[in-house]
Amino acid sequence: MNKKLIGLMQHGTMVINTASGNCVDTADIIEGMKNGHIGHYGCDVYENEAGIFTAFQTGNGFKDEKLEYLLSNPNVLLTPHMAFATKETISAMAVQTFSIIENWKVKQKSNNGFSITESEKQIPSYIDDEES
Repeated sequence: MNKKLIGLMQHGTMVINTASGNCVDTADIIEGMKNGHIGHYGCDVYENEAGIFTAFQTGNGFKDEKLEYLLSNPNVLLTPHMAFATKETISAMAVQTFSIIENWKVKQKSNNGFSITESEKQIPSYIDDEES
């Protein structure tokens, strides 16, 4: 989403991006908010987001003027790439992860669609420890 597409929108349009941070040009989103084409903006992703939310929250001298503008705007809702994080989803991910580890440990085909190759069957001794 860029300036050209935003210019075609009715004034006050609500934009929600949960797909990918690089689907939008953040500077153009901000300009669209300032000129009224975008009335509200929500996103679970941010352009060039790798490590950005952690750095921003720890106060390690991180500076991102576009992110600061979005965070200070009452018509913007940002989540740090975690909208999927319901209790049910996290629980299912944990169960799946432990199942994959257990299947790998006993040299079976994992239940995620990937099979264990012969080289992967050589389990490192620190994983194949009887005490675990």
